[in-house]
Amino acid sequence: MRQKPHDGWLRLKFALFDVPQAPGGFTTRLTKAKDWFAAHPSIYTFIIPQIPVRDHDQLQQELHKIETLGGEGLIVRMPDALYVGGRRPEILKVKNNQDAEATVMAHLPGKGRNEGRLGSLLVVLDDGTQFKLGSGFSDAERQSPPPIGTVVTFKFYGKYQSGIPKFPSFMRIREDQLFSSP
Repeated sequence: MRQKPHDGWLRLKFALFDVPQAPGGFTTRLTKAKDWFAAHPSIYTFIIPQIPVRDHDQLQQELHKIETLGGEGLIVRMPDALYVGGRRPEILKVKNNQDAEATVMAHLPGKGRNEGRLGSLLVVLDDGTQFKLGSGFSDAERQSPPPIGTVVTFKFYGKYQSGIPKFPSFMRIREDQLFSSP
């Protein structure tokens, strides 16, 4: 919507990775999808290939391959797991994170559950990039957030083209500032 219309929209496809309404385990549900699309081909839909993981080394190799291609990580599922909505122990997200430091510029108010306390920090990186850091805080840290001017460490999962970290999450106040006076 931000660019001029072009034919690239005609190349969009739906990526199928599960069949929630089908009975059986994950592998059985995907087989049902493959069988259905064999009988009803579509140029607009494809089933995401699944790779059985033998061991930790193979998992790390696949993760590196995906990250090299610009992906954020992998989803690892138990092959016989039944479909249940929400977060499940049978489904794991596997991502590598990075960490960095930023300086606190402002405290932004919270909403809803965080009404009357910290919602997020407005922070700035050394290169001047500003963004909101709003997750990873304990209730105590939201009540008494890091002071303005403090350097904090956060984790993230790559960066957007704008240079803003993806999914930043507060980790801690930089150690050398823990015991210094304001």
